[in-house]
Amino acid sequence: MIVRVQHHHAHIASVMAENKLDVDEKVIGIAIDGAGYGDDGYIWGGEILVAKYDSYERISHLDYQPMPGGDRATYYPARMLVGILSRKLSYDEILS
Repeated sequence: MIVRVQHHHAHIASVMAENKLDVDEKVIGIAIDGAGYGDDGYIWGGEILVAKYDSYERISHLDYQPMPGGDRATYYPARMLVGILSRKLSYDEILS
């Protein structure tokens, strides 16, 4: 049986299982492990979830960042740097 689980919820649920939490237990979990698609269609990359094994609510997250080149930005961190800087600096300022 295949059960689809949101990427960051899966990380939190696995920590719950490692710690043998009861099936009805609820936790506040922080998942900061890179990027994964959220159920809202955006790329998530730093989430605070209130979670149980079978459900979660996203209560906060890091700001969304531009990812120049899409997934390639995860392989070339300089692209992420340019994307983040582009929110505050002009193209010329980034190059200098």
